[in-house]
Amino acid sequence: MLLFLSLSVSGQGQKSLAKANKFLESESYDLAAAELENLLKEQGNELELESKLEVYDKLSGCFGKLKQQEKQIEFLNRILEQADPNKDTLLIRKTHYTLIDEIYLEKDIYKALALSLKAEDFEKNYGSDYEYALFLQTTAGIFHYMQQFDKVPEKYLTAYHITDDPEVKFESVISLATTYREERVEYADSLFNLAIEMSANLDSARYSQSNFGYGQFLMRIGKNQKASKKILTAIETKPRSKEFDLSRISCYVLLADIFNKINNIDRASYYIERAVKLAEKRKYSSRNGSVAFTYGRILMIQGKEKLAYQEFLKAEKYFKRTNRVQNYITAVSELGIIDLRNNELSSAEKRYENIKGVLNEVNVGFAVVFESFKALLLLEKKKYNQAILLAEKTYEKCNSNEDPAGKMKTLQILTKAYRATGDYVMALSSLDAFHEIKDSVFQSSQNQIVFDLESQYKRKEQDQSLALLNVENKLSTEKLSRQKFVITIGAIALGLISLLSFFLFSLYKRINNQKQIIQKALSEKDVLLREIHHRVKNNLQLVSSLLTLQSRSITDESAIAAINDGKARVRSMALIHQDLYNKENLTGISVKSYIEKLSKEIFHTYNISEEMVKLDLDVEDIELDVETVVPLGLIINELITNSLKYAFPGNQEGSIEISLKEKTGKLVLLLKDNGIGLDPKEFQNSSSFGNRLVNILTEQLDGSIAVTSENGTLVSIQINSYNIAA
Repeated sequence: MLLFLSLSVSGQGQKSLAKANKFLESESYDLAAAELENLLKEQGNELELESKLEVYDKLSGCFGKLKQQEKQIEFLNRILEQADPNKDTLLIRKTHYTLIDEIYLEKDIYKALALSLKAEDFEKNYGSDYEYALFLQTTAGIFHYMQQFDKVPEKYLTAYHITDDPEVKFESVISLATTYREERVEYADSLFNLAIEMSANLDSARYSQSNFGYGQFLMRIGKNQKASKKILTAIETKPRSKEFDLSRISCYVLLADIFNKINNIDRASYYIERAVKLAEKRKYSSRNGSVAFTYGRILMIQGKEKLAYQEFLKAEKYFKRTNRVQNYITAVSELGIIDLRNNELSSAEKRYENIKGVLNEVNVGFAVVFESFKALLLLEKKKYNQAILLAEKTYEKCNSNEDPAGKMKTLQILTKAYRATGDYVMALSSLDAFHEIKDSVFQSSQNQIVFDLESQYKRKEQDQSLALLNVENKLSTEKLSRQKFVITIGAIALGLISLLSFFLFSLYKRINNQKQIIQKALSEKDVLLREIHHRVKNNLQLVSSLLTLQSRSITDESAIAAINDGKARVRSMALIHQDLYNKENLTGISVKSYIEKLSKEIFHTYNISEEMVKLDLDVEDIELDVETVVPLGLIINELITNSLKYAFPGNQEGSIEISLKEKTGKLVLLLKDNGIGLDPKEFQNSSSFGNRLVNILTEQLDGSIAVTSENGTLVSIQINSYNIAA
């Protein structure tokens, strides 16, 4: 509520003043403003300067409450124009803060900067070192927001040196560390550690803030595991109140980014969903900014392109509205990449032009997504050599920044570009490098999983220790009343226990030695078996790549089709060994997960979208051994391929249903499409390699085939000989 006015006025002015005070008391700010403006009109010339300034201040407050910013700004500017800096220092300072923090930071960032620079000079000449330091930090923050990073350090350094206030010094150090994190990595590292040390003596909020900043920095330089620990510390030490929910969301988004980088999509999805839920609960505008952008990236990896596209659109609008040019460029680049994937070249070109329109507005740093977008656009326009030069430059930058995800993106672009130019040796080399980094990222993901399990184990161990202490305390109370009895029984039992313990210890020692020998052998077997699956997977991928290269030199359509069919068969087997390499159980395959991946691979191979041919899977979640899954996978590959190639001529829309269930000791596989249909005799008598392969593999599994054609084609296969994984 605004304070009452107590001015020295006369006559009609007294009445206006009394009415204004009454309206202020009842919070009727529109009526109070009208009376105050009338007072200025009637007796403005008679009022002393201090009285005028007081009226201006109250009027600006009224119009602020009424959300009439133009009028509010008018009276705030009157204060700055007429106030005496020697006498009205506090009022001028308050006016500066109101204009900068409450109005210009949201309304006009350039006016906020200009006024903050003036406020600096005012505090330097008329105010205190503490207030001067605060405005220095405000100006530095505005420069940082506008990405004019070269102007930032001097402001923070000056603020640090001119005051002894520990909070101001901490804010200067943490902000300097954030500024230097790109160019002076070692110096930034030392500043972050200093900030953590300083914040430990302040409060938990600042300690959380410094750990978050350090975690952000560590992620940028590729130290993901250490970064995740710092962010978790930031979450754990953050005060439990609503005012810190926005920074808590930032922690969740950063953790999602970290797990995304190390290819742990489950954990990334867990944290970004927490961020989305909290942002929507609090109705934060950031829901459509950094949260939407990270959510979009994770949705893309999950294959949910339409949902990802909507999230990137939200991020694009938010970053444009808030003038965050760097983030705006990355969001538009992601949208452009999706446009290119969907063959919408004109839309992608428009997005590229939008980016070019803002590139010179600020000092835009290096962005892998934007560089990748440019390279892909060049590829689409068949400017292969330019695309190669740009991708190689981007790869070197990613290499120096220790960015494995960026390197993988550029290697994929290089592989496509080299293939297009006919340089198959370099294409294969790029592809090998891609798989090498992918395997390395997978190992990092496993390390992070181990870290998570260890953390969970330690927490459980602590909980168990606390529970044990509680039980022991309770027992000790009961023992006091029965001490004599316990001692007597204990003395008798001690001899028996000692004798029994000797025999048990000898037995334990023998069993433990045997257990260690067995565990070592099992561990060596697992390592060897995992390596075998890894090598088989890589060799099958190499065969697939060689088939692709071979197809480039073939012009006969039937030969190309045969090679593509061969690639699909090889890929169906490679998926099995890839799953085995990634799993703890090295002998069993989850059929549900395998068939989902295999179906998507086949649709992708034949460039069929699920909008054109809908896929409906009803697969029981069972694990089969490799000897069963390999022929089963090849059978399913052939049946889906046949439906996609022949059931829907002329780009006809349709659907494919796949069911696999265990019934009374048998596996029943059903594949149905609603296409043009197939004569069962034609299927049985067909001499094509695919049909013969299905029949041979079905016999291998001691199975039988039935084909019916009614409203499409239904292939039913009953498998009698199969093995559930141990």
